Amino acid sequence: MHCSEFRTAISARVDGEALPPGIPGAALDAHLRECPACRDWGERARRLKVLAAGLGLGAVGDAGGGFGLGAIGDAGGSSGLGVVGDAGGGSGLG
Repeated sequence: MHCSEFRTAISARVDGEALPPGIPGAALDAHLRECPACRDWGERARRLKVLAAGLGLGAVGDAGGGFGLGAIGDAGGSSGLGVVGDAGGGSGLG
């Protein structure tokens, strides 16, 4: 399984949603223990959610917000250390 699939699960977990089919919580936890890039991505996702809430933007990724946690990820590169507003993010925040 690729990091992009685990990041979908991380996003769901951060948003309090059910994990995607095929990614049990134990598998996500095991991946996070072994993958520093996904741990960092998850931490950035959590910080973005807190910052958005503090700015009164509502829940990150909700229909009215105009940007989702996908804005944090990379543009398909292999490093997985993308930043808010990098190519392909489309958040307009960077």
